[in-house]
Amino acid sequence: MKDYFEVSASPAPSFGMPLKGPGPFAAQLDAFTGLHDLGRAGIYWACCGLRPDPGTWIWMPSLHCGVEVQAALDAGLNVGFYRLADGLTIDEADLEAKLRERPGIVFVIHYFGFAQPAIERIVGDCQRRGCVVIEDCAHALFSKHSGRDLGDFAPIAVFSLHKTLPIPDGGALKVNAELLREVTEKPFWPPPPGEFSLETLFGYPKSAARALLGPRVAGVYRRLRSRGADEQYRPPTPVANFQPKTTRPYALAMSALSRRVAASAEPVRIVERRRRNYSALDQALSGSPGYRKIFDRLPDHACPLFLPIWVADRETLMTALRRRGVETFRFGAVPHPELDAELRQEATPLRDNILCLPVHDQITNGDLDEMVRIVRPLLARHALPLAANVSA
Repeated sequence: MKDYFEVSASPAPSFGMPLKGPGPFAAQLDAFTGLHDLGRAGIYWACCGLRPDPGTWIWMPSLHCGVEVQAALDAGLNVGFYRLADGLTIDEADLEAKLRERPGIVFVIHYFGFAQPAIERIVGDCQRRGCVVIEDCAHALFSKHSGRDLGDFAPIAVFSLHKTLPIPDGGALKVNAELLREVTEKPFWPPPPGEFSLETLFGYPKSAARALLGPRVAGVYRRLRSRGADEQYRPPTPVANFQPKTTRPYALAMSALSRRVAASAEPVRIVERRRRNYSALDQALSGSPGYRKIFDRLPDHACPLFLPIWVADRETLMTALRRRGVETFRFGAVPHPELDAELRQEATPLRDNILCLPVHDQITNGDLDEMVRIVRPLLARHALPLAANVSA
């Protein structure tokens, strides 16, 4: 029996999960246009499938993880960036100005399971301009907005299934041909069948074994293998994700084991538990010194990926929490080199000061109580001054 506390940032796979039968998500899984090893492959094939003319631009937000930018570059597009306003919402005036100057594809990210509140208006404006919108729902599987699933507003949507479900791989591409015909006369070219890979085949057993052993044992193994400090305790650094596609293929299929586990998912249950955990953790931390959340409220029918909060000296806090058994998440810590200096500077608080606390559906009430006990005193030491972020 484990004598220490641990909670992972995302739901963990187990050896028994592939034995479950298909669930409510199976039909939706079969309906995707393409199933890939990762969401970035969905982005790549989305861009290629539009058959853009040479020199076509795609506009992306200033806060990104970088792989989506690289996927668009690998597909042959020119990449530009637009600003984000308070609460990670799109600066519509800046986006409109960019589209007036250089019309092109618009890439919209729904951060941490929270919808871009103006998504319907943005899609409509882009349609009138003849600009295709791609919804990035990597964080937003099972989230809804105005009664509709995220990913249903734009002609094209991409998903990272493995960010929400207990699987090590899984990306999806969704194309609505009817909506696409309202924007462009070019028919979409679907991606080719995904290729088999031993790496993805063994990804699930490896992840299940890691979850069984626990993060501390896995961390010891990583340190022994690398003969150095645990990678999770190091500040973010530029990685090979920003290298050309020749070093990172997009042709791999989602593994059969991960697909089987994903097919057994129960969306209603997942949404209910994530919302319950988000609300309980938020309520328990509210009023604590240093506790400042990114979003004012949890919208109806949103499926939160995490509880994102403002913090100072994030890397030190992540290390302190990790050593106490709480695994956290950071997004967009390293911007793509294509991001211009001005927007890079403006987005620095978003890259450096947002920390994501876990709220996934495997977390129990007892886990939440222990998380609160661990997190609350540390937040006071890592309080971010009011003027230090974009929502001040």
